[in-house]
Amino acid sequence: MTTEKKYELMTIFIPTLTEKEVEKELDSIKKLITKQGTIVHEQIWGKRDLYYKIKGQEKGIYTILHFTTEDSIATLSQELKLMNHILRFLFIKLPKNYEVKPFVTLEEAEKKEIKEEEKKTTKSTKPAKKSSTKEKKEEKKIMDEEMVVKEEKEAPQAADGKKKKSSFDEKIDEIIENLDNL
Repeated sequence: MTTEKKYELMTIFIPTLTEKEVEKELDSIKKLITKQGTIVHEQIWGKRDLYYKIKGQEKGIYTILHFTTEDSIATLSQELKLMNHILRFLFIKLPKNYEVKPFVTLEEAEKKEIKEEEKKTTKSTKPAKKSSTKEKKEEKKIMDEEMVVKEEKEAPQAADGKKKKSSFDEKIDEIIENLDNL
């Protein structure tokens, strides 16, 4: 019992090829693949920088082919090694449940992100949730604490170099005195 296996083939062609020459080379690769399998998806990424020089080249033309086959890819690999215009190629065996997704450029991804954000903002025009009294008390407490910190930073100094008491500190002193008098 044979089952079809999914593969991805990435090829890097020499950068001096024209578009027509790349298409011609890719057609010959596709013919080799269709002898033993079926092509599912094809993409030409175009000319890109290489991470390191390969055969003296700093750039290469990238192509991707997704295909299925029941046969071994060894013969296909041997044929690709003989092709002079290929700098490198790589086969990746894909999982059975792998779904082919097209390559998206950075610009396309950014445009898609912007559209999604716009949709979210138009949907989020619902009225804001009203705060409960407990939440309001917590917010007031935080604001009061921030006010104290601000007053301490801005408190003027007396002639003797000591900081003058803030109105908050004076109120606390009054409360303490009243408690002591009880």
